[in-house]
Amino acid sequence: MIIVDETLIGNDNEIELSVVVPFYRSKRINWITFEGLKNQKNIDFNWELIISQEKLEPYITYDEIKEKYLDDLVKIGLKRIVYIEPLEWIPLSKKWIEIFSYCSDTSICSVMVHSDAYIQPYRLIETLNIFKEHPEAIFVCNKKGIFYDIRTKKKIIFDGDLYEGIINPGRIGLYRSIRTNIAKKIRTEEYPERHVDVWMYKMVCQIIKNPVVIFNDSDNWKYSLETDGLNKVSNRAKYYKNPVVPFIKCEENNYIPEYIMKKLRKIRKHLKDNIKV
Repeated sequence: MIIVDETLIGNDNEIELSVVVPFYRSKRINWITFEGLKNQKNIDFNWELIISQEKLEPYITYDEIKEKYLDDLVKIGLKRIVYIEPLEWIPLSKKWIEIFSYCSDTSICSVMVHSDAYIQPYRLIETLNIFKEHPEAIFVCNKKGIFYDIRTKKKIIFDGDLYEGIINPGRIGLYRSIRTNIAKKIRTEEYPERHVDVWMYKMVCQIIKNPVVIFNDSDNWKYSLETDGLNKVSNRAKYYKNPVVPFIKCEENNYIPEYIMKKLRKIRKHLKDNIKV
C-alpha cells in the first residue's frame, strides 16, 4: 500500500519530460538533488518531478520539499509534482516501476536521478533534445562522470571509453534516462535488491529487442557529481584509494559550485565527529 500526493502548478500544459527520483533515508544528502534541479538552464519545456520515499528516518517530508524548493523549480518550468510514500520498505527495482507508472502519458523521457547526485545544469535540455532527435533511442546515458567520496574528499572519474564492459547488456553508462512510454510498459513479479541497472535493461529487452542506447557526447558531464559516503549500496571505496579501469584519478577542478562543495565538507565534519546530520 502507498500514499500518493500530487501538486499541479498553473495550467495543465503538455509535459514533455519527467524527472524521477527514488529517496531512501536520504535527508542528509538529498538537498543536492534539488540544488541540481534548481540550477538547470535553458529550460523551454514543461516537466514534472516524481519522487518515491518511504517514511523512514531520516526523511524529508512532502511539505518540506514544497516549502524549500517549489518556487525555484516552478520558475524553470515545473508543472507537476507527484510524491509517492510506500508504507514499508520496497526494493529500488520495484520503486522505479511504481515511479514510472505515475509519469504523464505525454512525457517523452524520464530522467533518472540519484538522491545523492548533483546533476549538470544542462542535463534536462540535453536529454530531451537527444530523445527528440533520435526517435529510435530507448536509453540516453553518459560515458563519463565524476565521483566524490564525502569521507575522504577524494574524486575519481569513471571513463567509459576505457571500459569495454560499458557496451555489455545492462552496463550502458552513467546518468541514465529512459523513454517514458517504454518504462511504463515494464511488467514483472521479480524485484531484485542489487544490480538494478542490469535488471532494468533486461526488462526493457522483453519489450523491445536490442534497445538503442544513445550516449550524450557533451562535455558537461564535468559539472555533475556523484557522491559516496552516505549510502550502503555503492562499493567504490577501493577505487578512491587505487583507481583502476574504468576509474582514473581526477585532478582538482572548480566545476561544481563552491556552495555545494562547502556543504559536502560540512557533512564530512559531522560524520567525522559522529554528529547526527
